[in-house]
Amino acid sequence: MPGGATLGRDGAVLRIVFRDGPGRVLGTGAAYAHSGLVCDEQGRRANLHRPAVVRAFVDEVRRRGSTGGELDGWELLPVVTLGLEAAATPEAPPGSPPGP
Repeated sequence: MPGGATLGRDGAVLRIVFRDGPGRVLGTGAAYAHSGLVCDEQGRRANLHRPAVVRAFVDEVRRRGSTGGELDGWELLPVVTLGLEAAATPEAPPGSPPGP
């Protein structure tokens, strides 16, 4: 069963689709997950109910120049999660010792 998000603006409709398959978790079909969860076999996950996550998908769609139709969400997920992780990792304060 596919999951996903539908985005619309100025009459254009774009659907980001996450189709079920091996190594993929969709919250809509997993007994232990919430309905907005998508997770791939590499452990990259996103909560499609979070506005920051939706915004990250919108930004990536814009970067690719897509304006309407249907996009494979699994193809977008690695880039989106990498960007979200980078945004969540604060810079080290000046004078901090080097990390591991």
